[in-house]
Amino acid sequence: MLPNALHWLADSLRKDNPHEAIQPEDCQYNLVKLLTPLVYGKGAMIRRDASLQEDVIFILNAMVDNGSSAAFRMRDYLVSPLREQQPVD
Repeated sequence: MLPNALHWLADSLRKDNPHEAIQPEDCQYNLVKLLTPLVYGKGAMIRRDASLQEDVIFILNAMVDNGSSAAFRMRDYLVSPLREQQPVD
């Protein structure tokens, strides 16, 4: 079901007013519960798929606009460049 569900959710939010669609506190809570393990556990997969990354960041932006600090941290994590592995001497 995932990641197609994230594409569907982002498309639905783009058609509606995302601020109103995810404003209820329980909606924000459920989105944080859904996205947290995906962003932190599957962040590399999200980064490799440009359309998926765009959709996840769109969802996170809508949540940030509604005051979600958890979404702010997840968005920051996804947009921050990855550190290159330094060779061990």
